[in-house]
Amino acid sequence: MAAARMGGALLSAYVQIGKWIEGVQKFPNLQGKLCISKLQNIVDPCDASQANMKKKEQIEDQSLEWDSCTAQESQHLVLEHLQPSTNLNKLTIKFYGGTWFPNCLGDSSFANMVYLCIPSCHYCSLLPPVGQLHNLKELIIFDIIPVKTIGPEFYGCSLPVLKWLYFIECKNLKSFSISEEEDAPQCLPFLQGFYILEWPKVAHIPCIIMDKKVII
Repeated sequence: MAAARMGGALLSAYVQIGKWIEGVQKFPNLQGKLCISKLQNIVDPCDASQANMKKKEQIEDQSLEWDSCTAQESQHLVLEHLQPSTNLNKLTIKFYGGTWFPNCLGDSSFANMVYLCIPSCHYCSLLPPVGQLHNLKELIIFDIIPVKTIGPEFYGCSLPVLKWLYFIECKNLKSFSISEEEDAPQCLPFLQGFYILEWPKVAHIPCIIMDKKVII
């Protein structure tokens, strides 16, 4: 674990997990940015709960990383047990090997979350429902291969302050819709940029998004 200290508190940390994650529990005053990597080394998913991430209320930016994307449903439990504090501002989940995300990731209790990045989760066919993250400003979806459709179940009714939306290398995505009333401006009222890279199969993009700054 590498970290900077001030007044007895850890201001940031990079943690590599061996077979145990108990070491994170020894730092109750973690704050700022935390990256937990090598999560594939957790043998028993229940061990992840020992990190007690829900209680680390001063962490603002958290990254959860596996070394590579391997299909393991046990990773869903690891992710569930590493549920962060609702004070979190930024969350990145990399190389996650589950087929779906825990529902808590889209819970309205994460009212402070402004940034969500989900790269290289090669087995996920369902994205987390982000429609309840009403303060989300930047959303990055990268290299999510199985996802074929994105619809209202992902966005909900509105992302009222979302400014930047990235979908990169979603190679099997065919259908993209926001709501049953796609032309309703309240769906994404503050969207400034929509970035599309490598969507070879997509056949439809809502008018409300095409009216924004689209970069392909």
